[in-house]
Amino acid sequence: MAKQIDILSKLIYMDADFISSKYEEIKNVSPETQFSKTEGMRADGGIHIIKAGIHSQETRTFKLSSVKMLKGIYKELEEYPKFQPERFKNYEGSQNGLD
Repeated sequence: MAKQIDILSKLIYMDADFISSKYEEIKNVSPETQFSKTEGMRADGGIHIIKAGIHSQETRTFKLSSVKMLKGIYKELEEYPKFQPERFKNYEGSQNGLD
């Protein structure tokens, strides 16, 4: 239990979408998923041009909080390279900032 409390005391930033996606992958647990399609129209400026926008949205629902998911996959996330600020470059994969 002490290590789990330590996780929260050291936590600076957590990407909940990354954690939930990795949790789903590692634990092989599927959330309840709902897709919705939204259509909308708007008029821009004073010109009478109407733009229609259609997009789909995925909503995933887990019965665990992101913190509990993090605790559940902490050991697997330790396999990621440790964060090294001096070597960090965007778009070169995820890094683990946990000690």
